[in-house]
Amino acid sequence: LGGGYALEAWLIENWGVYAELASVDHLTFVLGPGTRGAHVRLLLAALRGAQACEPARAREAARSRLDRTRLGAVLAGSTQLSTPRDAFYAQSEAVPIEDAIGRASAELVYSYPPGVPILCPGECVRAEAVALLREVRELGGTIVAADGELHTLLCLAEGAP
Repeated sequence: LGGGYALEAWLIENWGVYAELASVDHLTFVLGPGTRGAHVRLLLAALRGAQACEPARAREAARSRLDRTRLGAVLAGSTQLSTPRDAFYAQSEAVPIEDAIGRASAELVYSYPPGVPILCPGECVRAEAVALLREVRELGGTIVAADGELHTLLCLAEGAP
């Protein structure tokens, strides 16, 4: 059903079942002292219903999910242009995200959940990182940044150390 965000939307729409937390490819459900057997049975029935969805739809969803090997490559390929501390305290400016490519980020940018940084202060903004952030957002993820809509990115001001 397209990963965690899409599955959560499907469960809400079709079963009235809400996850505590959704991510690109996970859902977290919380059971507590107020949880009754009927709640658990409803959750299990809803998950079985999701599992029984059309195989073609499941194949399409698998293609749309975030490629975890690409995520690792984006994170491993980063380059620091300045120390995180220097970048954090330096003068910064918001620039259109496409213009930020090749410049030093002045902010920490991550998707939540899980909260793993995609860009750190002082890191060179790469096209691959921008594409990954956009993909996570398109899949339903929340981007934590000065501009969570990803129109702009805070970068070191021109001439900043």
